Amino acid sequence: MHATRHRNRSAVVLFICAIMTSTKQVRAPVDRRESLALSLVRTLADSEGTYATFNGGYYDTLECLTAVRSCVPGVADMAPFLHGPSFEWDMKLSGYRFVFHPGPKVEPPDGWRPSPSAMSGFAFTAYAVGRDMEGLRSFCVDDWRFIYVTPSGTAPRVENAKCVDRSHMLDDEKRPVLVIEKRH
Repeated sequence: MHATRHRNRSAVVLFICAIMTSTKQVRAPVDRRESLALSLVRTLADSEGTYATFNGGYYDTLECLTAVRSCVPGVADMAPFLHGPSFEWDMKLSGYRFVFHPGPKVEPPDGWRPSPSAMSGFAFTAYAVGRDMEGLRSFCVDDWRFIYVTPSGTAPRVENAKCVDRSHMLDDEKRPVLVIEKRH
């Protein structure tokens, strides 16, 4: 009887351990600076995607995204896709260095006039700078609009306006992405 009760307890303990190891681990709280940097990366990626719908599927410079006057010929003035002063202010407060990597300029097809600064892709990186920023993650997003993480906190590598290290995707970024077709 004693052996049976001991086996039952052992089975319960093993069952609980199995459940604990199979469930998703809860991440430690994210540093507020890292959270702000990540929100700015997301904001830029979403703004580029929305802007591209007005620009024939092409992306553009930060200046066009923050402009009150439209850079796209034939499109009336509209609200900026990024609110320039607050975006720039948040970038300074975060403790991260942000770098916009413009993609190749487009050769528009006949009959279509995107903005003069239109590009076929972009990348945007954020990496921690300063001694008190050790251990914080770095981020890279490109025109695929998935956010990639560099756990070491080093500056993410970008080549030809594409994030090079795609081995660590942000967990909540594994979702479908709207891909905008370019006009031909």
